[in-house]
Amino acid sequence: SNTKIAVQFSRDMDTTTINSTNVRISGSISGYHNFTKVCRTLSYCEITPVPSFDSISETVTIEFRSGIMALNGRNLIPRIITFTTGLPNNTPPNITIISESNDTVVLYDRRVPIKASVSDNYGIQRVE
Repeated sequence: SNTKIAVQFSRDMDTTTINSTNVRISGSISGYHNFTKVCRTLSYCEITPVPSFDSISETVTIEFRSGIMALNGRNLIPRIITFTTGLPNNTPPNITIISESNDTVVLYDRRVPIKASVSDNYGIQRVE
């Protein structure tokens, strides 16, 4: 409910076009939100809604509009992403070890070794 939203683009973007005109964030309870942005690379940005979403189970909609442009001048195909906020970050997560008891690493999807997952009461949040 109060974390960054990571965005990975498939190509290098003109990060100046990732702005409040081209990215709209709204919550089903709290309405529209501004955001701050930190782009660690030209294809990866972290967006932090301001203010944060404080309600549990609020549906968040992020609209990425066509005004977002790649460095080659091509516009982003518009996308709308929705998700539901979970519990506050101070809730201890459940950690489930999913490897074999003898510590053999099991290969799952895309041949990525997965040894543990972190989840809250709403589903898996992170896989290692």
